[in-house]
Amino acid sequence: MSQRKQDANGDLRSGIFKQCKFCNTEFFTRKDQEKKFCSHKCSSESRKKRLPVKCDTCDSPFEIIPKRYNKSKHKKFFCSKECKLKAHRVGGSIAPEHYGSVAYRSLFESHELVCSRCGYNEFDCGIDIHHKNENRNDNRKENLIPLCSPCHRALHKGIWILT
Repeated sequence: MSQRKQDANGDLRSGIFKQCKFCNTEFFTRKDQEKKFCSHKCSSESRKKRLPVKCDTCDSPFEIIPKRYNKSKHKKFFCSKECKLKAHRVGGSIAPEHYGSVAYRSLFESHELVCSRCGYNEFDCGIDIHHKNENRNDNRKENLIPLCSPCHRALHKGIWILT
């Protein structure tokens, strides 16, 4: 409910009383422009609140904001982009389960690594291996098909279909 309060100049102002989210001090704020903090200092200090964590890759300590900690699904944090990339590689702590499980490329000879759709064969590393039945556990060679990266992406986006 809106209340009236006299400001420093003696004018009556309408608003509401709230508690500062940082220092819990009660303060008066306009109802149509509610503030969360009683002062700029509290607002600034609230952003400085950090939680101490250790990098999951190199164990170096650093701090993160609580919101980032609470939103994390796996509770693994990294001090730098380089550390996160290391963790995402084969054998890393956040690498997807299918990474390194089967070397699909080893089932194909180098002359077979040609896109089945467009014929791209300039660089072997530009060829992905697609599971025809989209079951990553079915690693029979007859279920695998080499595709260049653009064709592979287009297939998964439904731009074209396997016949």
